[in-house]
Parts: sequence; structure tokens; C-alpha cells
Amino acid sequence: NEESLQKRMEMINGATDSIDLAVWKIYDDEPGQKLVEALIQKKRSDSEMTIRVMVDGNVLSRDEGSIALVNRLQAAGIQVMGWKDNFHPMSGMHWKALIVDPWGDHPQSMIGGRNVGIEYNRNGRWRDTDVLYEGRAALGAFQDFAWLWNESAGQEGSGRARVPEISNDQRRNAAIDESLKAEN
Repeated sequence: NEESLQKRMEMINGATDSIDLAVWKIYDDEPGQKLVEALIQKKRSDSEMTIRVMVDGNVLSRDEGSIALVNRLQAAGIQVMGWKDNFHPMSGMHWKALIVDPWGDHPQSMIGGRNVGIEYNRNGRWRDTDVLYEGRAALGAFQDFAWLWNESAGQEGSGRARVPEISNDQRRNAAIDESLKAEN
């Protein structure tokens, strides 16, 4: 659990172009504050970097600690989306991923079941598995992030810009190109 948080921090610190994060909730505790601070510091060090954070809008609207963290992100110029489904208003967004530099030289994505909080990032109550993708295979996670973001951004009154999506052919060709480069 702790290694997963450490890897996320390494990915954020090493980002050169963009960071996209989707979680159900960022808890107002040590791991949550640490991650939020890393995102803010990254934005301060490179104001042109695109950083987007998507959290479940239902949870966000009810949790004062999460609201405070999200307000800090927004004050730093980071785009935040409280994901909601207008057709199923009680549905939650449980997809969790961190995608870094999908179009850069070293794209990475980490997908799993882990939120950002002590109960997910310290050995104890929860034990989730994350999968780290490096190379063009990370584009699949980026495409999923873009779809979720754009679904919510397209709803009336969101005021959020859409994320450019990639085609299935681009994603498939990138994965094939990456696998042909592999030694095994």
C-alpha cells in the first residue's frame, strides 16, 4: 500500500507535460494532503502543465475535508471535475487512475482500486492492487479518463473544457508498436 503511494508521488514529480488523476475521493488525511501538495507544487513549478483531477461529485458535495482539498487545487490553477451522471444521479464514479504524460517520451498510468487516504495507502484495513503501465499502453487509461471527463463536461452547466480523445485505431496501433519494441 505504501509503495503504491510512493510510486504515485514519483509519477507526479517526474511529469513533464500532463497529469490526469481520477479517484472516488481524496481523503483529508496525511496521504491525501501529501498528494494534493505534490500536485500544487508541480503546477507552481510549471504553470503551463495540464493537471486535471476528477473525483466523485456526490462524495465531494458531502465531505468538508475533500471540499477543502479540492478548493486548494482549484486555487492553484488545477482543473477539478466533480463527476456526476445526470441520468443516474445516485451513481458514483469509482474508477481510479493516474495518467502521466500520455503523449510524452515516457507515458505512464497506474490503475487500481485505491483512493488517496490512510486506509488505502497504509498497511491495514484495505489491500488493493494497482497495475502500472509504461509506454504507449498508458494511452488506454488516458482514453478512459478523457471519456469520463468529457461525459461530465458535456453536461449542462459544467463549464469544463473537453479533453481531446484518441481514436481506438490510435490506441491499438500505439499498443502494437510498443509490443513490437519489447525484447520478450
